[in-house]
Amino acid sequence: MTTYNGKVIVGSDGFAMQASLMFLQDGKIHFTLAGTDDRGKLEISGVAHKQADGSHESYALPICRDDYPESEDLAVVAFERIVFTPKLNLCKVTGNLQQGGLAWTFTGKLSKYNHINLNRKARSIFRKLCCDPDASSGMVNIERAIASEYPSATARDIVFHLYDWDSDALLLLAIKLFPERFTQDEIRRAVGEFLCHVPNHIAAAAKLAGYPVSDAFRTGVIDGDD
Repeated sequence: MTTYNGKVIVGSDGFAMQASLMFLQDGKIHFTLAGTDDRGKLEISGVAHKQADGSHESYALPICRDDYPESEDLAVVAFERIVFTPKLNLCKVTGNLQQGGLAWTFTGKLSKYNHINLNRKARSIFRKLCCDPDASSGMVNIERAIASEYPSATARDIVFHLYDWDSDALLLLAIKLFPERFTQDEIRRAVGEFLCHVPNHIAAAAKLAGYPVSDAFRTGVIDGDD
């Protein structure tokens, strides 16, 4: 899972949008395009699925507008060509955006997003408040506490799945307590990283510990289609 962000230029008139692309392990791309046109601020988000020709497409995407919250405009976004530089620090994209029977091409060069810097920002906030938020000692204590209930290898695996996302949890807590210290773009990225990383660990820990993993909220989370 790697995220790239930067500007894409849409159409011949050079309309710029801020783009964020998160490449998931299953070949899908979670993306957000945000900008301002003659009707005000707009944002398009979705998941583009890989096609047989190598492109990635997403259909019937709501166009969210601050000034028109009841807007029913829908868009189609296709990433036709994606090229990474040898060191994977840049991503060049070409695609098209369709809406209302009109279509525009877009191109852009996006930079790899460094999630580590955002985690450091969260840790810095808590260091200034009270302490160094290092969870390594807690990891050892949890393993000792459950050692009598599980084989040693299973206990270690459970603790790993409960510990590996501590920086994601810390970041989300920092945003919850101090939202004014984070930009909207940082918050979107933190939420995306959390949702892509944490649920699989929680499910794995529960399964190893003998707890059921079910679709308690009936959202289709374990149907295998997504």
